Formats: sequence, structure tokens, C-alpha cells
Amino acid sequence: MSLPSKEQIGSIILEFLHDGRLYNFDKIKSHVKSRSDMTAEDQKKKNRSGSQLKWIARIETVLTDLKRQGFIFMPKSDRYRITDAGKKKNATVEEQSEEAPSTHDLMSEKLQSIMQLVKGKGVTLSDKKGSDHKNHKRFLVILQSMEDGKCYRVKDFKAFLSAAGLKLNDNQMSGVTHTLKEKGYVSYETRDQYRISEAGKKFLAQNNS
Repeated sequence: MSLPSKEQIGSIILEFLHDGRLYNFDKIKSHVKSRSDMTAEDQKKKNRSGSQLKWIARIETVLTDLKRQGFIFMPKSDRYRITDAGKKKNATVEEQSEEAPSTHDLMSEKLQSIMQLVKGKGVTLSDKKGSDHKNHKRFLVILQSMEDGKCYRVKDFKAFLSAAGLKLNDNQMSGVTHTLKEKGYVSYETRDQYRISEAGKKFLAQNNS
């Protein structure tokens, strides 16, 4: 699993510290990993591959950069707290993230194309079997909804699937999102926002021809 960029980690950390409480490094590290959609299997692979040190080093580097920029400080050893400048920085990122279209506004426009897709456009039920078939269908619905190139969140994915009659629980949705990222069909932007990638567009083209 590739490491998130420093910018992505910085945004995650500032969001986590926004409540003004003190957090130690382990708490911050754990939160960054959870926000990066790291599964238990990812964790095992990371530990076996030795990339654990790379994760720690990158998070430590980001914390150092945030402290140097005045966004966080350390009132106690191994305890981090956000500054007023950090809260202002985080609020700015939040405002920018709100520019992403809401599912409520877009669903009425997308519902027709989603339902056409589910009824069999581009793929038949016999094309895939078992979990492969289920995920294939889910990928098509999600990627078709992202075809406009705008940013979407996981909650949007769930709403698109629900509208198509494919309701998923949180664990299932986490698995689908992870696989989309692993296959390179979506790219992680920031603050739980994703955008369709060129590989995702190619997947759509191959299945909608």
C-alpha cells in the first residue's frame, strides 16, 4: 500500500487535533492509518515489508513541518496540540472541501444513468461470479457516478449504491473503497474525498462499450 502524501497526512492530523486536546504520537499515527483505509491485511503486509518505518518517518516529518509552520506545538513531551493558526488552516481546508457536490443535489440527475447500468447496460449477471461479480457491479455504479471528474466522499458512494438497490454496511463499503484505490480506479484527494482516475475511466469505457 502506498503512503499518503505529506499534504494528505497534514490535513488528517490538523482535523484530528482540531478539538484542542493533547494527543500523543501513537494516537495520531493510529488515526492517520485509519483515515488512510488501512485494513488488517494491509497492516500485516506493511509490517512484513518493513514499510512500518517509512510510515513512522513520514508522520514524524509532517509533525515536524506542522510545528515549524506554527500549526501545532508540544506543551508536553510527545504530546501535540493544535494552535490557533492550525485551527484557522484546518477551517480553510474544510471550507474548500465543502465545494464538493452533495449527493442530495446530484442524485436526481445521476439516478437514471445508475438504474440503466444496474438493469444490465454494459455488463450481464453471468459475466462474473461470487464476490467478483458483486464488486464489478459496485465499481460500475460508483465510477459511473464519478464520471464527471468531481470529488466524492465514501458516504456518496454508499448513497449511489443504495439508490441502485445495492445497500452496503460500513465494513463492506470500506472493502469496496479499499479495492477501488488498490486497483487505481480512484485517487485520494483530501479529507475523505476521491476522484475518478484515468484507470477508472478506462474501466468504464471497457464495460460500457
